[in-house]
Amino acid sequence: MLDFILDPQVLGQTYFTISPLAEAALSLHQLGRRHDAIHARWRSRVRDRLADLDLPLLLAAVPPGPRFADCLLSPAPISRTRIEDQLDDLVKVEPAILAADLGFVWGAQLPPRLRDLVDAGSDGPARLADRFAEYWERVLRDVWPRMLAVLEADIRRRSVALSGAGLYRLLEGVHPEITVEHGTMRVDKPHLPPETLHASAMTLTPSIFGWPNLIIQDGERGRFGLIYGAQGVATTWEGLHSAPRLGGDQLALLLGRTRAEILRRADLPINTTQLARELGQSLGSVNEHLTLLRDSGLLESNRQGRSVLYSQTALARSLVSAQD
Repeated sequence: MLDFILDPQVLGQTYFTISPLAEAALSLHQLGRRHDAIHARWRSRVRDRLADLDLPLLLAAVPPGPRFADCLLSPAPISRTRIEDQLDDLVKVEPAILAADLGFVWGAQLPPRLRDLVDAGSDGPARLADRFAEYWERVLRDVWPRMLAVLEADIRRRSVALSGAGLYRLLEGVHPEITVEHGTMRVDKPHLPPETLHASAMTLTPSIFGWPNLIIQDGERGRFGLIYGAQGVATTWEGLHSAPRLGGDQLALLLGRTRAEILRRADLPINTTQLARELGQSLGSVNEHLTLLRDSGLLESNRQGRSVLYSQTALARSLVSAQD
């Protein structure tokens, strides 16, 4: 059991973050979970993409079990969620810190590949970052927009809860392992020795591949983090294997093939740039289709920062369901 004494300043020092690198690390756990139905579509999709990747090194860095190398789970500000930025940070990790993080996971007996990584000194973090970069490009790059939509939706919902119910109620709703009493957050982690810690700042990071677990991120000077399963994670892969339908596609006959595909892809919030990239069309062309679908009552739009996200209306969901 871990007891976090929530100092008064933690109320103003709790932030939501998103971590592409953590998702990449946690997704490696999912590759071997053949009985986990939540991510079955994703595993099926990427199975043929794993050839020629350095999976022995990646799986050694993130082995099965409850312990993780902290440098692979680093949170990132919501305004800075590019995997490239986090990989640059990983390259700069001190070799001693990498060795300590891997030692926390494995103990004194590191696998040979990880021992080579540690013995490489300052080149070790760079090698690991390169392997994760290759994995991201091959396995996760094309599905990151749909993952990000679910993560951002979770943060929006919990931000509303935070303003309405307060931090303590928010923390208790993050995961069943958390209870809060009299200013102390208790986290039920039997594999860790009992410890009492002071939390003056905290990051909350929703995760797709971390579900259903709760992961504690150690910090410095009272800074700690929680990685938890995002609400709506089960919807992440809906329609992942769908492709534009021809011939007998009644929805395409009704709306046109491109608009039908846009409508299907908007089952989760998506922006114009993502749609243009996935459909291989210009931004101007996609914008015209989006305007028509929105004016017809089939899409709704919501601004998030500099981006406008489009999603199906109730009418569109019933129409797509009936046609598909």
